[in-house]
Amino acid sequence: MVDVLRGVALLGIAVINVRGFVRPVEELVRGGIVAETPSDRLVLAAIDALALGKLYLLFSLLFGFGFAVQAEEVPTAPLVRRHVALIAIGLLHATLVWPGDILAVYGTLGLLLLPLRRTSTKRLVLLATLLLSLPVLCWGLIGGVALFLSERVPEAQRALAGDATLAAELSRLYGAGGDYPSFVRAQLATLTETYFTGVVTAPAVFAAFLFGVTLARARWLHVAPAHEKRWRRVRAACLFPALAANGALAAFHFLAPPESAFDGWTIAHFVAVAIGGPSLCAIYVASAALTMGSGEPRSATTRLLAKAGRLSLSFYLMQSVIFAALFYPWGFGLASGVSVAEAEVIAVGVYALQLAIAAFWFDRFRRGPFEQIVRAVSRWRVSL
Repeated sequence: MVDVLRGVALLGIAVINVRGFVRPVEELVRGGIVAETPSDRLVLAAIDALALGKLYLLFSLLFGFGFAVQAEEVPTAPLVRRHVALIAIGLLHATLVWPGDILAVYGTLGLLLLPLRRTSTKRLVLLATLLLSLPVLCWGLIGGVALFLSERVPEAQRALAGDATLAAELSRLYGAGGDYPSFVRAQLATLTETYFTGVVTAPAVFAAFLFGVTLARARWLHVAPAHEKRWRRVRAACLFPALAANGALAAFHFLAPPESAFDGWTIAHFVAVAIGGPSLCAIYVASAALTMGSGEPRSATTRLLAKAGRLSLSFYLMQSVIFAALFYPWGFGLASGVSVAEAEVIAVGVYALQLAIAAFWFDRFRRGPFEQIVRAVSRWRVSL
């Protein structure tokens, strides 16, 4: 079931991340993507309600689950090397392909899990709960202060609006024109700002890590049928906040002004993501546990999704490379000529291609290429 969930999450990651290839990540951080047509608005509303802020948390939870399973059998040194390898791959990914990388954040936070391996489950749950509340509190505080200053201090308003020269250069590099070296320099110039997003999401990511660890310890996913009542309670408890917050996310695309600006709508959007993401993620996991149980995937579809899930690291990077080649000016340069809805269709097509590759891959190999690299680094040897 864990691999099936990873496989499903890959689709959500594709339809969310493709936005960062049709618009600069720096622009997305400042104000979000703008829907220019009714079809774009409908597509973005559906994806925000179902995937935004949910799927990266699902991956994070499964990452924590896998960490707990490995920590029972693997010494500390290989685990450290594994996370250092993820950081290195993530930094290369962010510099050379796409600055919206999450692997470096995962690797860094994964190192912080090591000292907590012997912490009691009760304390881990308490810490995770506190961390999940931080994004809501922080965005409320940051938003209030920022909006207060922006109305009274012209310099603060200009700071929130960002550097117009840099924004214009990014639009040129991501839209039409700009060679690859200039593109890499632009990504390096915005790397710090881009990782501000990682800092903001780090509490929720680490909380999901901790919940994954606790699920592994309690064996809620190992023997899901034995915990059916608990999973039903989880799903029921999360239903109202999930419906309210994600309904609001969808409504923002029809109610908020089209201008990409840091204002009250932006703050409300981030708060809705901070509430709707964890709650719907929990519903997804609970529904999978209640539907699939703990055994091996039975249907052809779930078996194929499980194969894709076992290639999640390689497929995550593969999505970025394909999107970059399709949308960036040093590739086919489609970013300036496709609508948001068309970009999402392309993302689904890329995911379908990956499912086909997964079916082919495991007939010939035991693990994915980047999974093998991380394994080799952690074990200091190459095995086929």
